[in-house]
Amino acid sequence: MFSKNFFLIPLCFFLVTACSNSNSQTSEPAQVSEMSLISTPTTKVATYYNDGVSYLDLGKYDEAITAFTKAIEIDPKTSAIYYNRGTAYFVLEAYQKAIDDYSKAIELDPSDAWAHSNRGAAYDELGEHRKAIDDYSKAIRLDPSDVLTYRNRGAAYDLIGRYDQSIEDYTQAIKLDASDSDTFSARGAAYYILNEYEKAIQDYTKTIELNPSDAAAYNIRGDCYSELAQYEKAINDYSKAIELKPSDAVTYNYRGVSYFLSGNTQQSIKDYTKAIELAPQLPNSYGNRATSYYFLKEYLKAIEDYTKVIELSPTDLVSFYNRGLSYRQIGKHQEAIADFTKVIDLDQGNINTDKVKNLITDSQNILNNE
Repeated sequence: MFSKNFFLIPLCFFLVTACSNSNSQTSEPAQVSEMSLISTPTTKVATYYNDGVSYLDLGKYDEAITAFTKAIEIDPKTSAIYYNRGTAYFVLEAYQKAIDDYSKAIELDPSDAWAHSNRGAAYDELGEHRKAIDDYSKAIRLDPSDVLTYRNRGAAYDLIGRYDQSIEDYTQAIKLDASDSDTFSARGAAYYILNEYEKAIQDYTKTIELNPSDAAAYNIRGDCYSELAQYEKAINDYSKAIELKPSDAVTYNYRGVSYFLSGNTQQSIKDYTKAIELAPQLPNSYGNRATSYYFLKEYLKAIEDYTKVIELSPTDLVSFYNRGLSYRQIGKHQEAIADFTKVIDLDQGNINTDKVKNLITDSQNILNNE
């Protein structure tokens, strides 16, 4: 998002990281195995199995597990039963049990691409992304036409910061199925993180074409336009996102930033105020509104908002610094010194403390000469 350079006046924009939540792919298990995969000497096993599949279809996962378990007690050598019980465990978020069942299915049938893919999805849910990637890769070798596995491996690469590889996987998934908006969105997010904003815009435009009601796609495309200083386009996209999701405080905050950067400070304040109404517990909008007030030389209002940020986030040294600047503007140098001193206390080597110390010295000199 926007640079948090402490010593540009005003110092920074408070923005929630884009993209993180709205575009990552959640790993999903593939569909259940067909009954035709089972060859059993007794109809009782087939009955339990069919019951389990029916329960899966109905969303009765505990009952499905019970039925599959009864089938396994009679026939412990059929991979599809373990596979489908693993799928029921996966949906119930019992990921380790799902892994155990998928592993047994793989032991019995090493050529089962779905079992490898679903075990990878379960590893992803447990945060074991490298193991997930290994399983997805095996599944792709066994079945290079499975779109879901490419998408999930791409998401796993995202989670370990290997965005070039994730883009390759999303691209392959798109070649296999160009109708899925989520894949374009995920690739767009990877391009965004790599600062390839034009490519990200292309992908989010395609996402919107396929799913015009995707507020997040408008939102993040707006972020891309903002990064390219195309603020009018950014504002248009944020406005569309707000139209689709009018309760989203973050989007009002982002649009406020674009208004501010385009020179419309009064409108930025209106958006920040709306964001605060929708989410009064989030500090970002208070900090940005304070910055707008600072530029309008409404220093008391700026101080009030920076104080609110500090109340919500007591270690936010940016707000201490900005409030210190505001205090200097109204001649309250003792308060400014206290804030600048707090900045130095909170700093962990990320700022130019010499700049802050010079401000302290300057304010101290002014006090001494009064």
